[in-house]
Amino acid sequence: MRTTQETRFRVVPFLFVFGVVLFAFAVPAAPAAAQTSTITLPAAASIVGISPFFSDVRVFNTSYSGAVNITATYYCFIGACPGTPPQITINLASRDSQAFNDIVANAFASPNSAGGIEFTFDGGDPSLIIVTSRFYSTTPNPTVGMFIPGLDASQAHQLSVLSSVQTGNTTASNNDGAGFRTNVGVYNPTDATATVTFTGFANHAPIGGNVQRAIPPHSGLQLNSIFDQLGGVGTNTDEGVIFVQSDQAIYSYAAVIDNNTSDPYLVLGAPDQPLTEPTATRSPLTPLPTGTKTPTRTPGGPTATPNASASPTVTPASGSPLIRRNPAPGRGLMSAFEPPAPRPASGPSEPSRLASLFEERYAAVLRAPLPDQGGW
Repeated sequence: MRTTQETRFRVVPFLFVFGVVLFAFAVPAAPAAAQTSTITLPAAASIVGISPFFSDVRVFNTSYSGAVNITATYYCFIGACPGTPPQITINLASRDSQAFNDIVANAFASPNSAGGIEFTFDGGDPSLIIVTSRFYSTTPNPTVGMFIPGLDASQAHQLSVLSSVQTGNTTASNNDGAGFRTNVGVYNPTDATATVTFTGFANHAPIGGNVQRAIPPHSGLQLNSIFDQLGGVGTNTDEGVIFVQSDQAIYSYAAVIDNNTSDPYLVLGAPDQPLTEPTATRSPLTPLPTGTKTPTRTPGGPTATPNASASPTVTPASGSPLIRRNPAPGRGLMSAFEPPAPRPASGPSEPSRLASLFEERYAAVLRAPLPDQGGW
């Protein structure tokens, strides 16, 4: 009788587990969420004014074997913007390209406006499509323009720098005295509002103050004549720099425009480095001789040789959160040095005691604050 009960309790759990396994295989698994990729054209326009600008766009499918279906959405933020962002569907066969001349006015039916365009498609590979555009003006010399590429998510940054910007009358031989102007723009591709801070430098010095703006999700901003906006009216430079800081990853760009011909060139925001406090390590001292209990020292004690690479670098000046003028108040450039580590006990010898005193005085000199040193 005991044998029968033991057998029954062995078989029932096995049948229960076997049934659970069959049920698990019978129920279909939930389909995984489809991945999508987005290529963003941060600036496109169809504006008629004193200097009219238009955008001609091309979209190319890089696949050799399959078609791609793309949803293009126009997010307007300048001019006569429609109430709802307009969309178009683009179907491209393998290795196919399609042209959209004056895409804002024709494809999206939004003349006299400007904004950004997001091209979204299935698949996790952003290189499946290539988006290119020509941004151009028809006056005073039809036509002059610049190339603007579509950008993937890796090209959006929280810290970026725009170099090679110009403003004012540069040299007459370079531009017939008319000079350049620089317009700076950003596009926020995220679902959160971005707080963006702009800072300018020209001729090795900060210009004016900071400009801060809130950029809504899937929207943008353009600051015309950026140096005037920063408070640097009348600035004349051909080596300006604009720093852009944001709490969201955004696209930044500058359009530098020749005032004679309206001919623009594009500068895309490059990733910048965050501001960090300078750090320094203790300079090594001359090693002690080995092999004797009482080391022999030359009169005057050992010679300490600081390592030149240990000197901290002074960070450039500005009120920007990206720039630091001077070390923190009350701290010298050498204040980050640590005192030397204590040496192992080697017996009460007079030379060792003198050497320790010398090392302590040397470390005190390193720790002493020096006058603040600012500058570019």
